Amino acid sequence: MGIYKFAILGSLVWTCAVFGRPVSYTDSFTFMMYSNYMKESLYVHYSPSFKQSVGVEVLKDKAFDTSYGLIRYTHLLMRKNTKNSQANFYFISSLGLNETSNYSYGVQGDWETREYFLGFKHTQNSFFDSEFYDQYFMAGMVPYVGKYGDLHTWMMLKARRNSDSNETHTYPILKFFKGDTLIEIGFDNRERLDLHFIQRF
Repeated sequence: MGIYKFAILGSLVWTCAVFGRPVSYTDSFTFMMYSNYMKESLYVHYSPSFKQSVGVEVLKDKAFDTSYGLIRYTHLLMRKNTKNSQANFYFISSLGLNETSNYSYGVQGDWETREYFLGFKHTQNSFFDSEFYDQYFMAGMVPYVGKYGDLHTWMMLKARRNSDSNETHTYPILKFFKGDTLIEIGFDNRERLDLHFIQRF
């Protein structure tokens, strides 16, 4: 029974680690690519421990029609493991590489089992003398429960709001991952691409 519980917990932790969390395994790197109607970005971070990550993001900001770089820092504030679920709560932040007046801070959280997922993110932003917030909520479930090493599929619903553009969008997302590779793809109600790619090393 002890081995069975350990196997379930290990599988859940592995699933959570690959799911797109802002902190990865201890002493590991993560590469991310993200594209939506607000920005296109490339981001690499290093996790010295499972509680922290620091990285650099280079992005094209479509709202401000400019490109710039950010230093990002994330800290795991709380993690709760049970036999069948895991919950995480993070502090997230960024600071401009060239324009230190550009910064953001916020929180991100999630709860999931091997079948269900809930997540959210809220950031306060100050960029180019503009103050605004960006937030999203996600809920999802799996069409099947995969084993370790399988291709995993999640069907998600995402609601996103940005106070600068004063737009709220709710749309479906499909998430696929296998091993240390994840891709998330969807289209909002204006048929604009929402794409997220993650590769862990």
